Amino acid sequence: MARTRSARAVGHADSRRVEFRKAKGAVGGRRLLAARQSPSVAVGRPRVRHGVLAQWALQQGWEICLRLRAHEYVCRAGAAYFEVLPLVLPGERRFWPHVTFTQKHAVAGLNLAMYWAPTATEPWYLITTEPTCKLACTSYAKRFRIEEMFKDFKNNGRGFGLELTGLRHADRLARLLLALALVYTWLLLWGAYVIATGQHKLVDNVCKPTLSVFQTGLRFVLRLWQRGQLVKFHWHLSMLTEAHN
Repeated sequence: MARTRSARAVGHADSRRVEFRKAKGAVGGRRLLAARQSPSVAVGRPRVRHGVLAQWALQQGWEICLRLRAHEYVCRAGAAYFEVLPLVLPGERRFWPHVTFTQKHAVAGLNLAMYWAPTATEPWYLITTEPTCKLACTSYAKRFRIEEMFKDFKNNGRGFGLELTGLRHADRLARLLLALALVYTWLLLWGAYVIATGQHKLVDNVCKPTLSVFQTGLRFVLRLWQRGQLVKFHWHLSMLTEAHN
């Protein structure tokens, strides 16, 4: 049951075109997952202006899965008014198809997935194009898998410190990103190998590991280099396969 109802009736969808520069501003801080050979998905944590982001992403042909704040309003299919998001109990999973999202932007045809995991401190309210609650939760969970990657690239204390370069020229930034991608991939493979062989205990907390795969690989490589063992260690992909066998 909805906690309150808004007296504002459903408005028509805003027909104005959302320009890229406005959408780009709304995206700031959000995590966008894009793959060239698979549908792109915009995944966002609770923030304002999700309506603008949803409009822009849908115009690009993207799928979306955006987490809403608990006091947001939606309009269910066939309803005359917007209502605040409903209460969800721990362990409960709910799904509303064909909702209209935000009173201001009135983005229609989306679904609302609601889930409160038993171990979580609060529920997830996900406005999405996914057809089921389970798929929506799976899509949103990808944000946590890539969160560490952003820290690895941007954070100067534990990563590459990419933002400190101050690069603005597109070609120079592209060349730097290519180099970082190669190094990053190499260190990820190292990290995967170290974890698979149980050697992460040498660089991480034994009882409760906290390092990302990248950090695990980086610290292990630095350990080998400081001990003068890196040049003697010939790493190749088959080692990772052997570690799993």
